[in-house]
Amino acid sequence: MQISTKKRNNISSILIFCGISVISTYLLLFVPISRQIGLIFRNTLYILPVVFLFPFISTLVRNTYIRAILFGFLFLIFLLPLSGLWNSGLSGQYSLGGVIPWSDAFTLHMNTLRFLYGQFMGQSTALRPISPVFYASILKLSDNNFILLSVVITILCSITVLSCTNLLGKKFGPVVAAFFYTNAFFYIRWHEGELMTELYGFFTGMLACYFLLSGILCKKNWEIIFGLSLFSLALNARPGPMFVLLFAGAWFLLVQLHGHKKRLLFSVAALIAILSGFIINRWNTSKVYMTSTVPNRQIAEIVYALCLGGHSWDYVLTMPEIQALNDSENVYGDLFRMCTKVLRENPENLLLAAKRITGALLFDNEKGAFSYFNGGDVIQNSIVRYGLGVLWFLGFLYMLKRKRLKIFSFLLYCAVGMILSQGLGLVITTNRLRFHAATIWIPGIIIGFFPQFLFSKIFHFRENETESSPSITDLSTGIAIIGYVLLLSSLISPFLLHRFPEQAPSSMMNPCKEGKELLTTKIDEGSYFYMEDSENLEKIHYPYFRLPYVRQHFHDTASVEMFDFTDHIDEPTAIIRGIDLDNWKDALIFAPLDIVKGKTGYVQFCGNYLNPPILRNDRFFIPTEAFFLGK
Repeated sequence: MQISTKKRNNISSILIFCGISVISTYLLLFVPISRQIGLIFRNTLYILPVVFLFPFISTLVRNTYIRAILFGFLFLIFLLPLSGLWNSGLSGQYSLGGVIPWSDAFTLHMNTLRFLYGQFMGQSTALRPISPVFYASILKLSDNNFILLSVVITILCSITVLSCTNLLGKKFGPVVAAFFYTNAFFYIRWHEGELMTELYGFFTGMLACYFLLSGILCKKNWEIIFGLSLFSLALNARPGPMFVLLFAGAWFLLVQLHGHKKRLLFSVAALIAILSGFIINRWNTSKVYMTSTVPNRQIAEIVYALCLGGHSWDYVLTMPEIQALNDSENVYGDLFRMCTKVLRENPENLLLAAKRITGALLFDNEKGAFSYFNGGDVIQNSIVRYGLGVLWFLGFLYMLKRKRLKIFSFLLYCAVGMILSQGLGLVITTNRLRFHAATIWIPGIIIGFFPQFLFSKIFHFRENETESSPSITDLSTGIAIIGYVLLLSSLISPFLLHRFPEQAPSSMMNPCKEGKELLTTKIDEGSYFYMEDSENLEKIHYPYFRLPYVRQHFHDTASVEMFDFTDHIDEPTAIIRGIDLDNWKDALIFAPLDIVKGKTGYVQFCGNYLNPPILRNDRFFIPTEAFFLGK
């Protein structure tokens, strides 16, 4: 059977896109290049026009092959922040030396490894274990290769964003698509290379966005229901503005199914889809923890801080009444009584909380709306933030005007859900809207509506004009496969990983001399890096970094307690994040480079832990000898 010219062109364009993607992944992530190229795209604001221009042109052009090349460059842009990290060894709030999990990421890393070896996760991770179980699945298949894990996650983020960008460009136009892509890129660039729940929530939320919008536009209710199930999964993996899910479901019932002859069937299916994420999360918890019920101390801290007048969760962290919840058999009941008592005595706290939330949302460059658009000075950041805020408001009015169209009424429902969710105080809890990972696509769409309206008026661009234009990212089947894999993985992986854990080496003779402690661990790819003097470095790329540069940027972690120790590292050193396979506690290893360089796998270290510990959550181990074990 002869292949049509259009289909042949689409196949060719797919091959071009895939070729550019593979080559750019290899060159940017596995070949040493200047760190400045990637760090500019990771840390600065002035690349915003470039990031905006590429998706604008990519969704505007009609030539199949040019479009394929441009979408290849859009894919490449998503790799640049990770490239900057792996070509510099830069530290941040959640990573040390660009690869070692730090702070909250450290906890997730440690519990992921525990589960891989057949142990239980800790309480904080077991509350929302969907993403660490997914990460554990990739690690299981790759012999615990954290580098490969980061690459896979970054590619998933890129592909899902590109799919949505293409869909929006076809339906609404290139301006909406460009704003959407730019918003997504600036949000996720800071998280690339981290081992956090935000990344899973982000790309699963993007998948949900794709199927929700595509289902509405193509009038396919089962596709919308699939999108709701993915949205539920995303919001359970990375909880955030939960009212958005509720309002999306309400829209489906009240608007999409209005007068539909199979309304009952689709309503039941939608309800199951919305609840599926909660059920899957509970199922995962039952496999990674001792029970399927885990007291949610974090939500208790957030809510109680709000009741006290709109403080951040850490304001109440050490309060006796919060500490007492650790032993409570009815956390939520006790929390309700605590809040009721406080508000009865101080009713003005509700108004005070509302003022603080509104103030942070509008005026705080670190916590407020669009605060992830940073990297410039205060004035530049503020101009961009307020400008985007105005565009969001104008976009909201535009949707109100066109609310008779189902796609706009759906986005209106979602926007209202996001607004009401801010009453939970999410905006004052973290910086850069971390809690919004699964829903960040909503403002990304809304801010583009009014500029697209002006563009269409000025240049006589008709909506849907590009509807029939070919697209390199028009891969609904491929995107559906990714969605199904995520859902199936969240159901099957907990059981398989629990049933077939990693097998650590059996007990062996202690090779350490008297006075030295034994640490048995595994050096995994991506769980370590080397610091050397510049003159000894043939290349600067993971795992080889410049000692003075990396040491200096340890200060970016804000873990001030360790600076006096790390500032005195002046010999070639390997820093390794491991887990003690004898007691399942953490270990951050500072090893002389010559005893571990170029080696991975199971190892027995002889040395000593720093005593007293420098940091509450990190046990620093200084080895003098290393004995590598056979697999």
